[in-house]
Amino acid sequence: VNGTIALTNAAIQSKDGSLAIKELTTSGTNTLTGDVAVAGTIKAADDQVSTLNIGTEGTAANVTVSNVDLNTGSSLAVQKDSTLTLQSTTTAPATVKADVAATGSTIASQGDAQINGTVTLTDAAIQSTAGSLAVDTLSTAGTSTITGDVAVTGDITGTANTTLNLGTGTTAATLTADKVSLNGGTLYLDPVWNGGTQIDGTEVAIESLDGTNVVVGENSTLTLGSKDTTAAENMFKETGLSWGSSGILSALYLASSQDLTNNSIVVSSTADNTKAGTAGTFSMGDNSLLMVSGSTVSGSNTAAITGVSTTSVSDSAKLYISGATAGTTYNILSGSSVKSGNAWYADANADTTSNVFTHNQLLKFVGAEGNGDTQYSVTAEAKDATDVYGNALNAANVVSAAVAAGGAAGTLFGNAANSDVHSTTICVPASSANCSTISPR
Repeated sequence: VNGTIALTNAAIQSKDGSLAIKELTTSGTNTLTGDVAVAGTIKAADDQVSTLNIGTEGTAANVTVSNVDLNTGSSLAVQKDSTLTLQSTTTAPATVKADVAATGSTIASQGDAQINGTVTLTDAAIQSTAGSLAVDTLSTAGTSTITGDVAVTGDITGTANTTLNLGTGTTAATLTADKVSLNGGTLYLDPVWNGGTQIDGTEVAIESLDGTNVVVGENSTLTLGSKDTTAAENMFKETGLSWGSSGILSALYLASSQDLTNNSIVVSSTADNTKAGTAGTFSMGDNSLLMVSGSTVSGSNTAAITGVSTTSVSDSAKLYISGATAGTTYNILSGSSVKSGNAWYADANADTTSNVFTHNQLLKFVGAEGNGDTQYSVTAEAKDATDVYGNALNAANVVSAAVAAGGAAGTLFGNAANSDVHSTTICVPASSANCSTISPR
């Protein structure tokens, strides 16, 4: 149809083929079924409030459109087994100005797209490919799935029966949002690992949680306290660890303190979406990784995770503290029970496991003063450089003293011992030819 079709309480039924339309205007309640492509805009007539159904309960629709411009109060309903595809053009993203509700159906975007309204998923899916889909707010119920790159400007809300899957067995997801409030529902990150690096898996960055049980499963990284996924990417590189079946496959980065009083976090590459904990649960499975920035949890700062009532940390789980310095205490967990079940735990002045580490090989961690059932903190201490590098290091006593004292000299030697910052060649004094290539024992 090389023109505009105007619908008023009417329907378009496309059968045995595809119907191409130049423009479509709507007033009242209208329905599209079958395969329909609108080259231009679906828009409301004048100031009319309208409802546009994509499919019916018994007949599915596949509708492709670049722009939808409905008036305030209007809605777009994607019915069971139907698909709404937002197709960008070579010059502009696809745009929707309406609330969109998908029930047992799919919202797909090809290229960049923007939905200026609330998207409601009920046992439905969002599939974003070859670009990013931006949404004002997202509401979920039942079991729904997101794949591809989706940015929620505001909050994600849900009900107690909500399971929001991020990623599938074949496709990863990248999701950002302000707050996730699922009223006891589950947020599940888990695309199957089929090779690739940390950035190839599902990456989620959320400012905060409220009433949400999170499971960070296989091939997934969750950032809390920020909507920036690159911070976790950079810190993972800093750890020097590998991503894969023989390394790390599930990771959590905390950009700010998070309270588990009415939330829970499970980080495990073997967990499925039925393994969510109850409020107050903090669990780190085999070969999982928690990353914190030392400056955000040091000294009198609040612990990285508070409100913990149940702790389970595997013997092989790792805790990375970025930017640690000798003599500084870092607060990791607080609550009513952070000692029992915690493989990282160490009493005051006792050495922690080597799985608690920083990239400065001249530092180690010991349990902090006050550790017990309600507190888990660690203090960084300088190692004897000879114990780390043996006879390969000249003037080891100078290095050890500098690291222990901190300050500019401690930073210099700390960076020299950090292969991400400096090569493994160290000269003492720095201007001399007295140099060695060093590797930790």
